[in-house]
Amino acid sequence: MSSAEETSKIKESIKTLPAKCRKVGSNGEALPESVQLWLKTIKLEHYAETFQKHLYSDFQKVMRIWDAELTTVLDIEKIGHRRRILASVGNEAALSAELETTIETTTKVSVVSFLNC
Repeated sequence: MSSAEETSKIKESIKTLPAKCRKVGSNGEALPESVQLWLKTIKLEHYAETFQKHLYSDFQKVMRIWDAELTTVLDIEKIGHRRRILASVGNEAALSAELETTIETTTKVSVVSFLNC
């Protein structure tokens, strides 16, 4: 199987996985009262000070966040935490872009590791 075929197969498989984190405001719910409260509901409250420090105190701004901002501005390195944030705010475009980058990086690392054996 070629790298492009593997990447395509992985992307399709990811789409079939159940979502663990539901989108904020789904089912007609009101948006959280604060960014701190939202972070607590997704079990990432330890990032509250970081969001506040970088002026992500308005939830409307948070809902437009991209993976690049999470890593470069907010310095959130853990991929699982970034995925949870993006899934929670429903930023499917950012989540898809992040997953595509992760898949490509993983594929490249695997090939390099194999060649170095």
